[in-house]
Amino acid sequence: MHRFNNIIDLNETFVNDITKKWESCGYKKFMDDALRFPPAGPMTVPGKSAGCDVWDEIITAVKEVNPCFNIYHLRDNCPSPSNVMNGPKNFFNNKQIQEAIHAHPTDYRLCGESQIFGPHRNDRSVPSSYGPLASVIERTNNTIIAHGDLDFLLFAEGSLASIQNMTWGGLLGFQKEPSDKFYVPYKDGSEVGGAGFVGKTHRERGLTWVTVDLAGHGKLDYPNLPPGRSLTYIISRNPTVCSHCCIPYARVHAWKSPEPD
Repeated sequence: MHRFNNIIDLNETFVNDITKKWESCGYKKFMDDALRFPPAGPMTVPGKSAGCDVWDEIITAVKEVNPCFNIYHLRDNCPSPSNVMNGPKNFFNNKQIQEAIHAHPTDYRLCGESQIFGPHRNDRSVPSSYGPLASVIERTNNTIIAHGDLDFLLFAEGSLASIQNMTWGGLLGFQKEPSDKFYVPYKDGSEVGGAGFVGKTHRERGLTWVTVDLAGHGKLDYPNLPPGRSLTYIISRNPTVCSHCCIPYARVHAWKSPEPD
């Protein structure tokens, strides 16, 4: 909320009230402790307490300011953008598309009606950082956790806190704070896909962390070249996603980010 209030535009009285709850409910201390590099030790997630559901309060307030607020991409405003993956003309419900990709003919929807998360969810497995994720990282030595910075449903800081509370490769969390620049080379098509310095990245012990500044919950819905860059790295088409060892870009203009050294 504090970091993005220049976008969501909540009034000072409300921000002060939420800040007091954030501190008194233990959330501030938890995040301050969780985002240490290296971590001091395993963390216990704060339990639910009466009057501490600050996220729902923030969402209710934001929708008073912006009725078209989108928790999946907080910069969206009215009118809400159309989506070819939703509604009566859903892209994947086209018979020719289904035949071309060998998809089972059915009624595809952007979001299902069954509840996946929460107390009545269908998926009752433990959070991945408590269960199989560490083993996946150790077995593959090539795992990416990517996060859109404008996601207001899952926060980049929360995902990073989860990493700092996970043990893999014999150590707890990242030992250094992510700071490398995530660079996407300029090439034909970058005008609509996004290029230049687009976020941050960091790698330790087989785990790569990537953030994309202008992406939301669905990374490919927004600047789509950065997720593609991540994909080419994970399938070994590029040796890294960092800023200082990328492939040359094809064109240079004065308004573009300079080529990394």
